[in-house]
Amino acid sequence: IFINCSDDASDSSGIGGDGGFAEFKMSDLEQSSDSPATDNELSADDLATLDEVQKGINKDLIIGVIGNDEAKVEKALADTADVDSLDPKGISALMIAAWNGNLNIVKTLVDHGANIKLTDPKGDTALIFACIKGHEEVVRFLLEKDPTNINEQNQHGRTALMWACSKGHIPVVKALLEAGADINLKNKRLNTALILASYFGHADIVQILVDAGADIDVINAHGDTALAYAKRAKNEQIINILEHQSLGEWLYSWYAYARGALGL
Repeated sequence: IFINCSDDASDSSGIGGDGGFAEFKMSDLEQSSDSPATDNELSADDLATLDEVQKGINKDLIIGVIGNDEAKVEKALADTADVDSLDPKGISALMIAAWNGNLNIVKTLVDHGANIKLTDPKGDTALIFACIKGHEEVVRFLLEKDPTNINEQNQHGRTALMWACSKGHIPVVKALLEAGADINLKNKRLNTALILASYFGHADIVQILVDAGADIDVINAHGDTALAYAKRAKNEQIINILEHQSLGEWLYSWYAYARGALGL
């Protein structure tokens, strides 16, 4: 049993295929594509898969984390489970707990030495998992424990901030910015957090990013800006935010030029 994040390159806009906006899914348990399984018990076939793919994995730890069973997690760790056990697809127990938003289990794993910097095969960290789902408390805890990977980019160049902006998680966006997230980083398609927020229509986040100094003039690999996506979607709220900011920057530049020309 494993969490699988597949990439979706079908979006011709250049946004949706730049790292996959596809959801994680527990494919073997036929769960909703938006959430991992919450069953405490896995089938015999699931357990056999774990045994076959990775002999050293501690099944009880993974089962406990998936099922949000704190007692089972504690027992597994007491029985000398490897706290950084991975499922067959390279997802760690900490990543699953971060995805579930279970702060107690996240704390327990970290207290037992879980490696916060571990990445899955696509380069996503536990912090990114928590940001995708909007779990503010988990995000703040992980940042407090180790803020050094806040700007970690996965294989598509996506950061925790980009994911949070794409998903519309305002408290998480604020937490990341407070912790020093680089607001103008670009992914492999040259999209910034602002472009992604505009594309997905998150006006409040667009305003937060603009107020925090996001560059509104960045052009992505498809030749589009945040404003271009807002106009295409006819999102008047975002258009007003970006055009107001653009006008303000122009007026400031003109004022500075005029002062210089007049020797003021």
